Amino acid sequence: MAKTWIATHQVQWESGKGAVYAFTLKSDQRLIGTVSFPSIEEGVGVLGYWIGVPYWGNGYAYEALLALVEFGKENMGISGQRPSIFDFKNR
Repeated sequence: MAKTWIATHQVQWESGKGAVYAFTLKSDQRLIGTVSFPSIEEGVGVLGYWIGVPYWGNGYAYEALLALVEFGKENMGISGQRPSIFDFKNR
């Protein structure tokens, strides 16, 4: 399932319809999550993220989302964002 999901990223990027980035801990480059625009339509990017449970509550996803929004504005012509909300609060 993960390989299938990852394989969709290049096509999304090349078509201008999405972008997905992994993010890591600065201290040791350990992969801890992803941030994305899983959908981009008419200059509006849907924001999404996933972060490993051990890293919740540290502001990592927030920091990564801020960087993604700035990148989207400067490099992808994204003028607005809206959230994609999934409730996966079970630890």
